[in-house]
Amino acid sequence: MKTQSVVILSVCLAFCFLCLVACGLVSSYLTSRLIAQKNAKVAVVIAKHNYSKGTAILDPEEMFEIREILQLDAPAGAVSDLKDLRDRTLTSDIREGQPVQNAFLESTKDASKSALIDDPEPGKRAIEIKTKGGGVYCAPKTGPSKAVS
Repeated sequence: MKTQSVVILSVCLAFCFLCLVACGLVSSYLTSRLIAQKNAKVAVVIAKHNYSKGTAILDPEEMFEIREILQLDAPAGAVSDLKDLRDRTLTSDIREGQPVQNAFLESTKDASKSALIDDPEPGKRAIEIKTKGGGVYCAPKTGPSKAVS
């Protein structure tokens, strides 16, 4: 073989070796990123006890705690900070150990009162009273309900 052929062959082999090394490094990097994504953890607010619908959240630190769980196990819209719970009311029941989601919360002006009204007792109905300030107050009305036309 001529020296020129040997040089070209050795350059080609070196180039192929470098391509293999580069492909191996890229695949290693992508694999490690994939594994890191599966093992990623996020902080989520978890209920310490069972709470029923309509519960006003007066002291989030006493009612809830922050835990780290896998990102894949975290529900969509999960609350991650206790500050986000202040002056809110639960719109659905939450079990002990269940992550709190934004869909379970409703903002309240006065956290000492529940923003939700239970269903009226049989024979009663709820009526709406509009006020000058634009607010609405709902109160149960006693007596038989009559259709108004």
